[in-house]
Amino acid sequence: MCIRDRYQRRVRDRSTESMEIVGQTVRNWMNTSDPSFNLAVRVGMALLCICTAAEWISPVAYGRFGEQAVLGLDPRVGWWLMELPCTLVFVYNFYVIGGPQTNKPVPKFLGALSVSAEG
Repeated sequence: MCIRDRYQRRVRDRSTESMEIVGQTVRNWMNTSDPSFNLAVRVGMALLCICTAAEWISPVAYGRFGEQAVLGLDPRVGWWLMELPCTLVFVYNFYVIGGPQTNKPVPKFLGALSVSAEG
């Protein structure tokens, strides 16, 4: 066996070993002891795949960049859709979960002001 063959076999063995480590890490990350986290990760990965495929098939643009797109959005609707997750997370964390000072008047006013400015 020549030196080149031994080197190629060593590289192949190391790459196989590193791929096994990566696969094991991904499996452990995808299957934690918390079922709600597992579900959130799977839903997020499915959404990522669906959005990537949809963007390849038909790019969705809005505003002045939307002339060639099959599905066009008004710029205000596109902006609102991009800001919606931030607003919903803020409302849930501030008003539903809350904190020790959520029921005081100044935090309520500033929270309402923030939601009205975002939405």
